[in-house]
This record gives sequence, C-alpha cells and structure tokens, in this order.
Amino acid sequence: MKAWLIDRGLLVLTALVLAGAAWAAIHYLGESYFSVSTTVLIIVLFVENWRLQKLLREHGISTRWHKRAKDRP
Repeated sequence: MKAWLIDRGLLVLTALVLAGAAWAAIHYLGESYFSVSTTVLIIVLFVENWRLQKLLREHGISTRWHKRAKDRP
C-alpha cells in the first residue's frame, strides 16, 4: 500500500512539474511557442530516426523497405 501511495504521489508531482514547464514555455515564448516547439519536435524526430536506422544497420537489417521486400520469397 505504501509503495502504491508513493507511486501515485510521484505521478502527481511529475504532472504538476510538466504542467508548470508547459505554462512557462507558452508564457515566455508567446506567439513563437508553436514555431519553436515544432522545430524542436522535427529535429528530435530526425535524430531518433537516425539512431534507429543506425541500430538496424548494426544488426544487418536494411533500412529501405523496397530492399527488404525483394528479400522475401
């Protein structure tokens, strides 16, 4: 019961911190918030895609779907 209570408390604390961070970002960036957040999101997605492609290459898996389709019988 105690672990469950601590877990729920930390979950609420995390939600409050993230809500505060979101409010601060929107408040201080103003109208440029959406441009900045979209740019950051696109950069993060490209970096994640690059990381996943590198991981696939390390395991010998092609990162191109048309090359994988030719390998099938």
